[in-house]
Amino acid sequence: MTLANPQHIKNVPGRKTDMKDAEWIAQLGRCGLIQASYIPDFKVMELRLLTRRRQSYMQKRTQAKNELHNVLQRSNIKLTGYLSNIFSKTGQALLRLFIDRDGWETK
Repeated sequence: MTLANPQHIKNVPGRKTDMKDAEWIAQLGRCGLIQASYIPDFKVMELRLLTRRRQSYMQKRTQAKNELHNVLQRSNIKLTGYLSNIFSKTGQALLRLFIDRDGWETK
């Protein structure tokens, strides 16, 4: 039994039936023309999974940053004009000041 990519064993276009496709695949198999698909080992699959997960987290982080930029812009808070990165140490301190109610009250 061989796991193969269906695009590699595709028959010529025309009138097709399941029976004709099965005969075509069987003929390719008898002639040894079906190339087996690459199946990575467990460590490679795990590394791919971790890489995809990291990429997903990075996209979510970027999306959250963009949403915060939009919220600040709609609130007429233009920190980007004064700070190159509002997520730097200074920017985070300012954001904490905005979030913290004690920072807004006059004493």
